[in-house]
Amino acid sequence: MNISDVRQGTLKVDFYELMVWITIVILLYLISLNNYLLFHIVIELFSVYFAYVIFLIIWKSRSRLENRYLLILGVSYFFVGSFDFLSALAFHHTGTFPGFGINLTARFCIIARFLESTSFLVAPLFLIRTGEIQERNVKTLESSIFAWKAFLVYAVVSVTCLISIFFSENFPDSYLQGSGFTQFKVASGYLISFMLLCSLFLLYIVRDRFEEKVFSLLSISMVLAGFVSLLFAFDSQMGEAQSNIGLFFKLLSFYLVYKAIVDIGFEEPCSLFFRELKHREEDFRQKAVFFGDEYGHISRMVGKRYLNEHRSAKEKDNPKDGPDSYSSYMQNLQGIGFQFNKDFKLIFLHGPVEEMTGYPKQDFLSGKVDWQQIIISEDSSVISKKRG
Repeated sequence: MNISDVRQGTLKVDFYELMVWITIVILLYLISLNNYLLFHIVIELFSVYFAYVIFLIIWKSRSRLENRYLLILGVSYFFVGSFDFLSALAFHHTGTFPGFGINLTARFCIIARFLESTSFLVAPLFLIRTGEIQERNVKTLESSIFAWKAFLVYAVVSVTCLISIFFSENFPDSYLQGSGFTQFKVASGYLISFMLLCSLFLLYIVRDRFEEKVFSLLSISMVLAGFVSLLFAFDSQMGEAQSNIGLFFKLLSFYLVYKAIVDIGFEEPCSLFFRELKHREEDFRQKAVFFGDEYGHISRMVGKRYLNEHRSAKEKDNPKDGPDSYSSYMQNLQGIGFQFNKDFKLIFLHGPVEEMTGYPKQDFLSGKVDWQQIIISEDSSVISKKRG
């Protein structure tokens, strides 16, 4: 299978997926014309499904996932989806929470949107603050502990909000019977949209930590989520058609995050979930090559200096063995240095010869063992040419 076949297959999958979504949108629209309650609940359940799948994939990968942006996002969507599910149950026609009405639905919706926007806003800060350290030294246990800490923080915030609504009853009203949505609801919509705009800017700063497709999908999702927050800020002033559009955009926003993390995660898991590991491995490989070259250079320099000193001392004892009386060849074999005379007879050997070759130095110097056994293959041709 060549590249063109793969591309054609991808295009076919995208086309079928597009057709499926067009069909779903048409069916949902037809449902909204006859039964708005069913339409609203189906939209919310689709969103909750995407949110929970995002959480499950990230949570199952938490011990190997080094991108803390995705960890925070995945954990947050469990609670975002949970409050959206409560919002759907609290919808005033279902009767699940008698005596609360639209105010409870709006409260759950505001909490969900605040959790979502806050997660998008905070997540890039961990990449900015810990980016360099994380690339050098991130351990599996640390990622898992970080995910549990994030889950605990979201759980505490969520429980606090629920206590504030049902027990202490000090959570601000979002809807008042007879007067509609409150200023708190409108101001929250503006604030959430502004937070998402700031999140988009921060995501752009750390865009190099993501694949281009993932970055694009997350960016579009933020834009849609911000637009939805603005729409619902004026929910009381909108008609049913505008409200339906807002619900569709919300569903699409969730789906894009789902697409970025789940779909791409299954198709290209190494590029998404193990992107940091892949980059760090490449960095270590480059460093290994660099330090290997440096080690070889230092070893050769030390060997040459040792041999020069040895040769100088030998010349004093035997002046006829001057620098022109023999030719030499130096090479590094894991710290082994050696030298030959003009007849290419081994006259000096230095370094951990016996540890590396299994033969004592004297066996090579006496000719009992062929010295070519310790010459690396890349240098054999050079030795042969010089010897000839």
